[in-house]
Amino acid sequence: MQTQRFISTVDHVVEHPEVWTQRLSKSKWGDRIPHMESSSQDYDTWVLDGRRISLSDIAQVGALMTDRTDVPKRWEDVPRKAYVPVERLTTMDIDGVACSVLYPTFAGFSGETFGALTDPDLELACVQAYNDWLIDKWTSYSDRFIPQCIVPLAPVEAAVAEINRAIGRGHKGVVFPAEPMHLRAVPHINSAEYDPIWATCQDLDVPLCFHAGSSRNLQFPSAPTLSPELAAALQAVTRPASAVFDFVNFLFSRILLRFPKLKVVFAESTIGWGTFI
Repeated sequence: MQTQRFISTVDHVVEHPEVWTQRLSKSKWGDRIPHMESSSQDYDTWVLDGRRISLSDIAQVGALMTDRTDVPKRWEDVPRKAYVPVERLTTMDIDGVACSVLYPTFAGFSGETFGALTDPDLELACVQAYNDWLIDKWTSYSDRFIPQCIVPLAPVEAAVAEINRAIGRGHKGVVFPAEPMHLRAVPHINSAEYDPIWATCQDLDVPLCFHAGSSRNLQFPSAPTLSPELAAALQAVTRPASAVFDFVNFLFSRILLRFPKLKVVFAESTIGWGTFI
């Protein structure tokens, strides 16, 4: 085992297919509950309220695959190190990682999968199930995992209540989409309607975390003629660079002037584009 030297500030947990099926009421929500289905075409698909998302589109775990350019098509192809805490700790020890700050995967890098739901009750149920699972299954196993909660976009009162509840359970940060207005009909991120969220984060002294690439509207679409390997390479360059829009807008928004003690993280955004600033 290497000496633990690093803090991995942006790590992703791959949610197990049973996260929501075990925690949400089948009698209340039925097939609207996030669940995984297998197809006859040799791939698995996440299904949420009628929306289908291919597992291979979201389970980007190349660093754990034998072939780093490969993506899992079936759940059984996903390495256990991606979703089993004890297996992740073993990998962290090998890599010399002391602590790991956790972000979601299926739920969206900034919780945007649930943010796109138009039913606020289902959105809240899904968000709370994820937040509780992260505490119950990950941070209860080891304090080397640093949990961060996701929140519902609307109403704002629900977001504030969930932040308080989640931080009370042990979450250390708040993951929020930098462009909520790209997800559904909610106010622009600069709107004063979000001020109670910023105030809550400031008062609780927890960081507000934006993850690069959470909005597809800011990313250059891959040409259908590109091979999967080249498409992944294109995303690897353009997704982090899209954070320049989030960062500059936040500077111009005056939010930090109104909330001077608010801590903000721009995760997985790299800094190469900073020279243009």
